[in-house]
Amino acid sequence: MMKGSVKKIVKKEVLMHKETVNSHLRFHFDSSLDLDLESNQSASAPRSKSEKQTMPTDFVKPPFALPEHVEDHQRINRILRYSLRQQKEDEISDNAAIVTFLISRCLTAASIPHRVVCGYRRVYPDDCSNNNPMPFPVSPHVWLVIKDHIIDNTYIKIMPEWMCNYLHDHISDCYDETDNEFNGASKLQDEVPSICIPRGFMKKKIQFCLRRPDMALALGHNNEHFYNFFFSMIRHIYETYGATVKGIDPTTRLICWRCESYPETGKGLYSDALAHSGQDCLDVELKSVPSSSSTTWRFLQCSRCMVANYCSVECQSQDWWEIHEYLCLSRGSVFLPPISNSH
Repeated sequence: MMKGSVKKIVKKEVLMHKETVNSHLRFHFDSSLDLDLESNQSASAPRSKSEKQTMPTDFVKPPFALPEHVEDHQRINRILRYSLRQQKEDEISDNAAIVTFLISRCLTAASIPHRVVCGYRRVYPDDCSNNNPMPFPVSPHVWLVIKDHIIDNTYIKIMPEWMCNYLHDHISDCYDETDNEFNGASKLQDEVPSICIPRGFMKKKIQFCLRRPDMALALGHNNEHFYNFFFSMIRHIYETYGATVKGIDPTTRLICWRCESYPETGKGLYSDALAHSGQDCLDVELKSVPSSSSTTWRFLQCSRCMVANYCSVECQSQDWWEIHEYLCLSRGSVFLPPISNSH
């Protein structure tokens, strides 16, 4: 084959690869809800000209804050308000799962009893669905329950104030708690099929956070916005309440993210990582397999995020196709599609 022909073929393959990558990136960008779509507000939405077209962070009514008659409401609402403002400041929008689990740890550190629950949320009535900034009236969601009150601490940039008022006026009709697998039909289900791809992704991401919150937080650290939010919340809890928020479980950096095995060769080196849970790696039966690396006792990592570990190519492939493909992001990313409700 002529040298010039080889160059043409290589150039053609490079262009095809670039187009594939660009298509993938366009998909992630276009499917994100963290877009400035305020110009597409619904004409039928009950709002006035003076009403805010982005979510107000000073919204102190339920379900965004505890009502005033609840005991200790000022102390608890102080955390919730700070969180909403900080989400806006750090440009974190519509990432209910990872935000809720971080706030849960902050509440635990401050000795505030609560529950993390998942289910479905309706954000506007069916007659306001035309050209609405949020494409689905009903979507999978995750929220907190504090003192028997629903608390939704998720900042959403494109949620207008009239929508916040709608949630406030119809709390019992807007939130439907399910089990962690989203089994069964919801009383809120609309006409959009439940197998809709965007909401299927949302369920996967919420379930991942429910099952493996430490892995979700570890991946979130690759995004500089969430990284800043994470440490601002930790600092706020410490400075305000003198309490320390639980960090990421160190075993997350050791185990295989698919089968949760430990690297066999390093068994004597990770006892400190288990000490926080009161375990002794010499007394507890640990599932261990040989390391996948020829140069270190640790497992090999995902080459993109450099966070997820795998004991074998098989485990990595299975985890990639099941969930990691949708959660993985490079370090220093400014776009945060992973553990969110953005798809």
